[in-house]
Amino acid sequence: MERHDDQDAGKSDLRRKAEALVHENPTYAMRHGKDDLERLLQELQIYQAELEAQNIELRDAQLELRTTRDRYSDLFNAAPIIYITLDEAGIITQINATGRKILGVNRRQTEGRAFYRAIADKDRERFLEFLAKVQTSDEEQSCEVELARLPDEPRCVLRLEAIRSFDENALSTEVRIAAADITDLCTAREGMSRLNGELERRVKDRTREVEQKTVQLRALAEALARAEVDERRAIGIKLHDSLAQTLVACRMKLTAMRGKFKKAGVEDELHDLDALLAEATQYTRGLISDLNPLPIEGGGLEPALKHLFNEMKKYGLSTDYQFTCEFDLSNHAAVILYQCIRELLFNVVKHAGVDAAWVYVQRNGDQVQIAVVDKGVGIINPDNSVLPIEGRRFGLFSVQERIQRLGGTLVVESRPREGTTCTLIVPNSNHPRNEIPSSPVLLRRNKRRSHASVLIVDDHPAVRQGLKQRLDLHPALSVLDEARDGIEAIEKARALHPDVIIMDINMPSMDGIEATRRIMAEMPDTCVVGLSIRDDERAQREMMSAGAVGLVNKGQPLDLLFELLESTCVQSGIAPAT
Repeated sequence: MERHDDQDAGKSDLRRKAEALVHENPTYAMRHGKDDLERLLQELQIYQAELEAQNIELRDAQLELRTTRDRYSDLFNAAPIIYITLDEAGIITQINATGRKILGVNRRQTEGRAFYRAIADKDRERFLEFLAKVQTSDEEQSCEVELARLPDEPRCVLRLEAIRSFDENALSTEVRIAAADITDLCTAREGMSRLNGELERRVKDRTREVEQKTVQLRALAEALARAEVDERRAIGIKLHDSLAQTLVACRMKLTAMRGKFKKAGVEDELHDLDALLAEATQYTRGLISDLNPLPIEGGGLEPALKHLFNEMKKYGLSTDYQFTCEFDLSNHAAVILYQCIRELLFNVVKHAGVDAAWVYVQRNGDQVQIAVVDKGVGIINPDNSVLPIEGRRFGLFSVQERIQRLGGTLVVESRPREGTTCTLIVPNSNHPRNEIPSSPVLLRRNKRRSHASVLIVDDHPAVRQGLKQRLDLHPALSVLDEARDGIEAIEKARALHPDVIIMDINMPSMDGIEATRRIMAEMPDTCVVGLSIRDDERAQREMMSAGAVGLVNKGQPLDLLFELLESTCVQSGIAPAT
């Protein structure tokens, strides 16, 4: 029925057009014949049919457009995403139902309203900057803002995705915004941030605790290492001051007894007993060296290292060395340094796969550098990459810790199959010696007498007594007095002016080397003969440098001491030859 009406309407329109044409041109029908009019009518009918078909297509298109628009409107309003269209001034021209629901207003309250008013005060400036950026860019922009809320309303945070668009006439721009509610995401993110902050705080607290525990453990380790060194040193001192000195005193007494017993058999037994005592003395010296490789008092790293190099031969390692400077370290520091070098040499024995190593000692400013070098396999991983310092063997880690406690560093250089160089860098600290007032008095040489006066200086009473008994038997030597340490030796030398001083090297308060140096500075005519329980090249060198005429090992026969004393007295003109 509707289509029939449309056809009638179409015919009426054509008739009206035809009538208007005839009316305007009365001669129109007269100029054409009947055949022309019929042909013209037929063409008009065909044109009418075409118009009717176009009209049907147009109505179908309009119907489809209306359906699509309705679908779009349904999707637009029912979508869970907020869709908003703003004009150039930021006024809302269109908003879907989800947006109105989120904003809490109806269509009439939203359209024609500036969108920025719905934004919380703290985010408005950021939103206006975002809107200006969208209007001047062809790319999509994004922003997060919080909506303004009443105190009793729940919080709402939106993520805006916007792009610029032009109207139909391209005369003005509009902004199309898609917004998603990310309140839960922001709440979770803020909660995560708080948790991260709490976690970082706890990690910092735990890290601080671990660092404190590490410092405490290092302090304990250092105290343990120092206690170990001190205990070994104390045992060495006890052996030196008691057993070793007692054995020396026994040999002295035995030597004195051999001069009294000339009976056959007895002298042989005394000789055998002396040999046993010499063996016990030698064993005791070795035990002292193992417990405390350095001299009992005052550093002695160089001779201790030489002793170590000889010891390494037992493990198949030949060690070449070169010293271009001397050490001035505390006894504790020297022992730690000795232990580190020993550990490095044993690393060469166990891991380098070679039978030779080199040790170089040199001074660099206020530091001493000790390099332990080998030409072995190097410190390498299975893939031939060099291990980092944290991944190396515990021995190197232990050396590094010990050197750091001395204020130094360990530097390791290694290449696969080209060897390893471990360099210990430590400060060469000066340690002031005990000071006593010096005397300006310069004593002169006594005139030649029938005997020479002797001052015995030793910290062990049995040794002093043994020496005194032997010296009392000597016709050209007489004991003037005894002293227990270097300080007392200087005081008695100033008071008694002895011709000869028998000076032990290792003593408390002040060692024999320093005491000799000071006595010779004040009394250069005095003859000093050194005594030592150990074979020590450095002690020999330092004692001679201090002014002594010689150094005798306590383990050697006393005849060597008396020969040195006699020759010294004769050469110095103190007493005549016996």
